[in-house]
Amino acid sequence: MYILIEFTEEKCLAIIPENWRLGRTSALWPNTQNIAKLQKMVRLKQDPDEQEWESYPMRVLYENARDVRLFTVLEQIKSSQLKQQKTMESILKIVEGNASQQTAEPVSRSDIPEDIEFPLNNLEELNAFEVRLEDINVQKSVINHLSVVGGKTPKDMVRRVLKNTVKSSLASQYNWYGKKGKMPFGKLRLTTVLQKAVRKVKPDCSELEVELATREWLRTATDRDGGRKRRHVDMVPEPVPDHREQDQEISDNDLDNDAETDVSDEQ
Repeated sequence: MYILIEFTEEKCLAIIPENWRLGRTSALWPNTQNIAKLQKMVRLKQDPDEQEWESYPMRVLYENARDVRLFTVLEQIKSSQLKQQKTMESILKIVEGNASQQTAEPVSRSDIPEDIEFPLNNLEELNAFEVRLEDINVQKSVINHLSVVGGKTPKDMVRRVLKNTVKSSLASQYNWYGKKGKMPFGKLRLTTVLQKAVRKVKPDCSELEVELATREWLRTATDRDGGRKRRHVDMVPEPVPDHREQDQEISDNDLDNDAETDVSDEQ
């Protein structure tokens, strides 16, 4: 008879003759690296040499079976394990691919300088931030910090990063080229940091995609944080006063005055 066992320390399967087993939890194994010789020893149920063979912890998976059936079971198990391994490798590749698209080197708040606080609220804070970005090390830490924001698409990530970085009231003072009395956002070091943060997570994204998404976000800055509602209220015209009543009162007074004049004349 043969038994199918698992060596618990090595986590591997093996078929051994019944006479190689030492109770329920250990088994003897020959000291040979020759696979052909080992298979022959198993098939012939060679008596173990307890002086030369090593004892290993194991657990029994299948016993009391003839060799042909047991080898068939082992092949089925190995085939199943191989399929499972390939499936797990495929799943891991998908998970790792999604992770690389969503996040990159997550960093904590302590990894960016303490004097940098997001979102930037006004021109003074933005100008100070631009000065800090002259330091390459600061740029790298900010890029890592912003790349954690992630997003489903490059456009979505641009919006999410800008929303977390710049207040809408500040963004409304900019457009990409600095036209129509606004300042040029495209010349800021912040745009370089934005480009690198997005492309670190979305390597297939082009600079143009980031630029177009940024321009659109700046264009709608005045509509965010209640801006559209306030603009709508400002556009509603004030009610025009109704002068008809006043005109009627004036007419009635004129009639009364005329009547009094007529009475006076008669007297």
